[in-house]
Amino acid sequence: MPSDPRRLAAAAAALVMLAAACGGGGTSPDTTGSAVTSPPASPTPTPVPARSVTSDDGLITVDVPEGALSEDVEVTARTLSEDELPPELASFELRGALHELGPPGTEFEVPVTVTRRVDVRQAGFDPADGMPLVVLGIRDGDGTWTFLADQEVSWDEETVEVRGTTTHFSTVVAFAGAAIVSMDPDDVDARVGATWEVEYRLVDRTGLPFPGVVMKRPIEPFVGDRGVVSLGRFTSTVFSDGNLRIHHGYRCDDVVGTDVFGARITVSEHLQEFVGEELIKLSIGIEVVPQTVQVTLMGTATCRESIVEELDIGRAVMCVFHSPPPPRYGSDWLSYVLSLFGFGPVSALPPDPELELTVEGANGDRPATAPIDEKGEALIVSGLASMGTKDIVEAVVRGSDGTTIDLTEAVIAAFGEQVVVGPEEGRVAGKGSCPPPLP
Repeated sequence: MPSDPRRLAAAAAALVMLAAACGGGGTSPDTTGSAVTSPPASPTPTPVPARSVTSDDGLITVDVPEGALSEDVEVTARTLSEDELPPELASFELRGALHELGPPGTEFEVPVTVTRRVDVRQAGFDPADGMPLVVLGIRDGDGTWTFLADQEVSWDEETVEVRGTTTHFSTVVAFAGAAIVSMDPDDVDARVGATWEVEYRLVDRTGLPFPGVVMKRPIEPFVGDRGVVSLGRFTSTVFSDGNLRIHHGYRCDDVVGTDVFGARITVSEHLQEFVGEELIKLSIGIEVVPQTVQVTLMGTATCRESIVEELDIGRAVMCVFHSPPPPRYGSDWLSYVLSLFGFGPVSALPPDPELELTVEGANGDRPATAPIDEKGEALIVSGLASMGTKDIVEAVVRGSDGTTIDLTEAVIAAFGEQVVVGPEEGRVAGKGSCPPPLP
């Protein structure tokens, strides 16, 4: 989020309650001893069609695939009252609606998908602080708690959406508040060819050990199919306070338009350490059989046309001054070099352009930078610790939109590949008059 990273409070957020109890039945075989005849061939049964059911408040949806039901029954979803909580959740602070899926006791041949939507503000969180990591816990009829399988968490504006799969109906609770999950930036406007780096953050809010909870599976970057590409590999750092920051690079390739980019982060099988008694603040603990939860962080990139006009160097002069530069340049150099450039056309410059010049033997071999003003001019200051030959290494113009223009060959053409600094002050490379020494 180019603005503030999103964060969440350390509290449980929302509850979803589904009907408990699973059941079944059967028929007895015919034992009357009647004569056996060959029955006609039975027609192939038609699978029960797929269906989708959403509760009347729109907060929970169940998607039943074709063939999941052994018989055609009406699947329902109704909102429950707070007094219908399981007894072990009686002291839990309710910040969301409860639901029951019916008919009670239904089992499925294949998993069905349960999707729960959580309004962040209603759940007690400020979207400006981040989005809550929400997980779905499921309670069987015997009181055993597990997590729904194949869970994925994503969000849009002020709504968190978590989905998982189950093969039966039971009590389900959506727990939130374990961590801040955010990405920065999540909205990029860049030219074709520009690159940017995204920081993904998982900030612990529970005081529980974070390194053993996350990163037991790879982090998977992803992009859409309309111009953005993924660069390199993730690098991750776990800080001493348990917070996790992960960096990854992306680029607008060669397609103009809007695309998505992001990453999926899998929370480990030890999730009960992450969502447990300390998090949900119950007077009695709930032991939960662990599952995995995958957090999806996604942003949008607008890739614009690259700079069509060629950027030229209209002026380039390098001059040496044998006196220490002002203290604001940060080092006790004996001498310094001023390199004055003029670029054109100005319309070919990216937004907020800066010139970065690297000269071996100057400025401690580090790049020296300066802004390019509205006239297309830039004045680079490079400190010198000694005289002698200085090699031009790189000259690059960079914009705030990620655009990079390599002008190394043009600078070498103007200055020569090597510049010799002697005891005399004045111009050592390029053409034109020198700028005045630094005040």
